[in-house]
Amino acid sequence: MKRTDKQNRSLHKWFEQVANEMNERGMTVEMVLSTYKVQIDWNKTRFKELVWRPVQEALTNKASSTEPETNEYIEIYDHINRWLSEQGVHIPWPDRFSQMGE
Repeated sequence: MKRTDKQNRSLHKWFEQVANEMNERGMTVEMVLSTYKVQIDWNKTRFKELVWRPVQEALTNKASSTEPETNEYIEIYDHINRWLSEQGVHIPWPDRFSQMGE
């Protein structure tokens, strides 16, 4: 079963929320990934490509975020959320109430 439209909206909303929180905490891409010489702020696309996608590929062997099964999104989120929590960042998975008006 592929992800639903609701899951897709939640996934991208979460990318955006995490990127915003990391920026507010001054956690640049350079600080987190330690591979860049120029400090770059996060956005949802960078978070997706630099954090979500590598974890997704490692756990599922699937490259596109449209490919995992619905239960695999939970596993990917749990792994990333555990790592983010160690950095002092916790953004819960968006629910229908947090997406009102979008």
